[in-house]
Amino acid sequence: MADTTINKKKLNKILPITLIILLLAATAIDYFYNYRTHTQKMTKQSFAMGAPIFCSIYTDDEAYSDKISKEIFDQIKYADTVCLSSTGVQSDIYKLNQNKSAIISPATLEVMKKGIEYNKDCELFDITIGNLSHLWGIDTDRAKVPTQEEINTALSTIDINSIKIFEITNKVVIGKNQKIDLGAIGKGVACDEAKKIFVNQNTKSAIVSVGGSIVLHGSFPNSKDGLWTVGIKRPELGKNDYVISVKVPACFVSTSGDYEKVLSKNGKNYHHILDPFTGYPVDNDLSSVTVFANSGVDADFLSTACFSLGYNEKSLNLLKKYNAQAIFIDHNKKVTCTDEIKDKIKIEDHTYKF
Repeated sequence: MADTTINKKKLNKILPITLIILLLAATAIDYFYNYRTHTQKMTKQSFAMGAPIFCSIYTDDEAYSDKISKEIFDQIKYADTVCLSSTGVQSDIYKLNQNKSAIISPATLEVMKKGIEYNKDCELFDITIGNLSHLWGIDTDRAKVPTQEEINTALSTIDINSIKIFEITNKVVIGKNQKIDLGAIGKGVACDEAKKIFVNQNTKSAIVSVGGSIVLHGSFPNSKDGLWTVGIKRPELGKNDYVISVKVPACFVSTSGDYEKVLSKNGKNYHHILDPFTGYPVDNDLSSVTVFANSGVDADFLSTACFSLGYNEKSLNLLKKYNAQAIFIDHNKKVTCTDEIKDKIKIEDHTYKF
């Protein structure tokens, strides 16, 4: 009996000490993850595809960071100026638009074929929209609201079936009055190119953003779970703060909205996402769509397509087909999303509601 009493007294002394040790251990682990393992981020900036490019690599080796960033910037500029640009005179697409027939590089042909396939999934996505997008000129110094006659003329040239591809020679022929515009997926292509370089160079953790398209590579080194936090900007003209944050693993992210590339005329705003059937900017109740996908070009396509379609069964089925997730924000600050991502979302501005 006496021994039992002594043991209880010892236990009463040991338990608080044990709890203190466990608490100190937990604190030490927190410190280790949040401070001691904090990996430095080195960020470089460039410009291509009409947008700023940021490359952030988590490393303390500046020479390595410089090397990888330069390789990525060079590759993206090559993809733009030699392959995809509709304004650069050296590019495949510029030559095709000028001559209506051209032998193009395998890389450009692959992107064009993607664009044609995407049209089968969403008719509102059409790479033969070039005359219409050029007519509006939104986000250029020649932006204007066209006349209905001008719009009708441009609409008459939109026809995905006019594109002819000769695989053996890489020759492409388009309609005699047509123009191709790959702008809606070009930045996604750039993110895919960046990802290839990260993989080839054994880069552990990095981010590249090209306008509204982002690649998150590897795991985030400064968190216990390795997840990245993505901020979704306030979908309002001229605003740069974030209204939603999302915790996600490595993936590709693309946002399309009616608030960034805008022409303001006579008190009305016209955004750059055009409807190939009406000839005017897509008119629905959405402010933005952010897509999380397994490839950059898919994410870019899906954000444009889902914005054009609106939040409905068609857009949800499209996301399901590509195994992608999305967050929709409408003009009334209502947030809707695919089921799999809802529990990863934190609303930072509580005027926005599910």
